[in-house]
Amino acid sequence: MWLDRQYDYSGELKFDSYRQNGDYREATRSEPAQNVPVPVLPAHADERSVAGLYSTIGYIFAFTEYIIESRNTGEAQPYMERYQGLTQEELDRMIGSGNSWFSKVRYHCTIHTPHPQKKEEDVYEWPMEYFIKFGDFEVISGKVRETPASATNSVTRSGPLKARYEDHKWVIDFSEFTANTNASSGV
Repeated sequence: MWLDRQYDYSGELKFDSYRQNGDYREATRSEPAQNVPVPVLPAHADERSVAGLYSTIGYIFAFTEYIIESRNTGEAQPYMERYQGLTQEELDRMIGSGNSWFSKVRYHCTIHTPHPQKKEEDVYEWPMEYFIKFGDFEVISGKVRETPASATNSVTRSGPLKARYEDHKWVIDFSEFTANTNASSGV
């Protein structure tokens, strides 16, 4: 793997490769979000490099957020190919049933080391933590469920993210992340 030792990837994960389809409107209690910006896999994401791995991780988090907010899985093929172990059932659960949606769900990821560590041929680990913040409400089967002001509607997970380079792309494995779950909005 190409490794730029002069660049430090630790800190908050940044991703800014999106396609905009009209004016974005946040979800309200009466309708789901509209025209949610679609994450686009950066051209260099499939490079066998730290920059490629970093971009793939950013894409996975951004696309997860997109699926939850937009309830659209139509462009999920590149996402599914890179997220090891994600099943169609889990993907369907992320978006809920026909008349269900969430207010803003946001992922924040912090990478703990400047570079991933090689564990075996084409397999790397990168210690990190991600934080999922759920919005003020969710709509389930058309009924609004408010998140109590006293609730800490978030989940934090940490551990080594495993990544494998295969078939000219990075495949991400979140299976070793452990959950430190606070009271959440039920997601």
